[in-house]
Amino acid sequence: MLIYSFTVYSLPIDLIKELERYMQNFIWSGDLNNKKLVIVVGKTICTPISEGGMGIISFLILNEALG
Repeated sequence: MLIYSFTVYSLPIDLIKELERYMQNFIWSGDLNNKKLVIVVGKTICTPISEGGMGIISFLILNEALG
């Protein structure tokens, strides 16, 4: 559903940043609202697995590519 939304609508940047914040909070702490101190940069998470990242697609890049 999220990919479809990106192809149909161009979402506001503030909403996309909030979604990415929720995603990172969930990855590190298991809770959307609970922020945990981590030493990994968000760009590292969004790099391909072959380059040492987690392979998660950035919503900002996805919104620009499909919008």
